[in-house]
Formats: sequence, structure tokens, C-alpha cells
Amino acid sequence: MRKVAILLLLIITIVFCSCGTLNYTTKNKIMDLKTGMTKTEIIDLFGKPNYRSMIGDNAEMWEYREPVYKGHDVVKLQFEDDKVVYFESYFL
Repeated sequence: MRKVAILLLLIITIVFCSCGTLNYTTKNKIMDLKTGMTKTEIIDLFGKPNYRSMIGDNAEMWEYREPVYKGHDVVKLQFEDDKVVYFESYFL
């Protein structure tokens, strides 16, 4: 019985630690974001966006979603003339 309890505790610990790792990775990337960054710099940091949409002639919105336990970390970036002018992040 004691071995089962220890094994169960170990499994629960591993599950919670792995969920937190994804969220921690996203937070580290967000800390590196700065307005004025180019699209190439953003792709180097986050990879290709999950969603892209045009806003007018020279503006574009990119969205990244990273799955975490029971939801997604979302990062949205707005570009004007290929440079970041605005960004936000939230849990969805």
C-alpha cells in the first residue's frame, strides 16, 4: 500500500511540474519582447505564428497560442511597417 501511495505522489508531481514548464517558457519569451522588434526577431523568439491577420494596408496582427493545463497562453503582437508596436499576453 505504501509503494502505491509513493508511486501516485511521484506521478502527480511529474504531471504538475510538466504543466508549469510550458507556462514558464512562454513567460520567459514574453519578458524578451520589446516594441520595435522586427518580424524576423519575433520568428526567432517564438517561431511562426499560429494566426495572422491584416489590419489596414501596413499593419498586421500575429497570435501565438501555447497549450497549457486546461487552456492556452496567448500572445498577440501588432506590427506596423514590419515592427512591433503593441503586444499583449493572457490565459485563455
